[in-house]
Amino acid sequence: MQQLSNLDLFFLIPEIKKFEGIFLGNVYGREGVFKLKFRSSSLIINPKNAIYVSNHVFESEEPRGFVRILRDELSNQKLIEVSQINLDRVCNFKFSNSTLIIELATSNIILMDGDTIKACLKESERIKKGGNYSPLKVKKNPLEVEAADFEKLKGNVVAATSKVINLSAFYLEEACVRADVSGDISSLSNKEREKLALAIKSVFEIKEPRVYYEDGAPKFFSSIPLKKLSLEFKSFENLNDALDEYYSNQVKVNEKLLKLKFKLEQQKKALEEFKQKAKENREKGEAIYSKYSFIEGILKNPEEAIKEGKAKLITKGREISIEV
Repeated sequence: MQQLSNLDLFFLIPEIKKFEGIFLGNVYGREGVFKLKFRSSSLIINPKNAIYVSNHVFESEEPRGFVRILRDELSNQKLIEVSQINLDRVCNFKFSNSTLIIELATSNIILMDGDTIKACLKESERIKKGGNYSPLKVKKNPLEVEAADFEKLKGNVVAATSKVINLSAFYLEEACVRADVSGDISSLSNKEREKLALAIKSVFEIKEPRVYYEDGAPKFFSSIPLKKLSLEFKSFENLNDALDEYYSNQVKVNEKLLKLKFKLEQQKKALEEFKQKAKENREKGEAIYSKYSFIEGILKNPEEAIKEGKAKLITKGREISIEV
């Protein structure tokens, strides 16, 4: 599943700002995904990959754990400001009495009370309850990149550039296509490095949200038109709608896969039980066959077999059986 990049978040923040000045109704959760309910709209937060406004049905679970903490702390608070921290994959939601920081880069959610971390989805060396929040260390701002930043780099142009520039490989590939550069970055001329620097900045200029499809299913989303892809696509008026289209369909696919996996496990279990019964019946058959002559002799003349002690007559009510 494609992750929201810092470029996507750059274009998304202005759209989410529509929630500023509105009171948060409630917080819901399901399988690690959170929903912040604002009047008739819902903000979906999946700390592993995305933030977006959704119009699709969200089936929530009974609030517990971190969901319960967020509900108790944030419900009925007014959202004051939404911002992006250091042009990174980090979103800051400032409420009237609390601050919620979404770190997509670390799949974490941090609840702040002033400058103190009141709760978090998961602790780390940097993020601890009761401590202060320190932003992630980031690479160079892609809007400030210059040709000189590439001079000492070696290796594949996309891989090498991603080590120093804070931009996902998905959009760095697009920048390379726009600059018409490829191969080893150390072999680029100064003019080519300048073109690459300009191309990286250009991906922040025009927003035109799209979802690209493969065999009728959403394969990629993009905040900008991509020259690197030749797939069928659909344009959207805003990025939120494109993200809702992409992620909601991914959820449906995942749910179908889970159902298929469950059925497969049930079939595997039934097959193992069948194999076990077949094994038991085969062993019984082999045991009978190994004593076939002996049993056949008893069946032909049961009275003599009983008399000789080879078999035993058992009477139980109206049932009569011979035990060998």
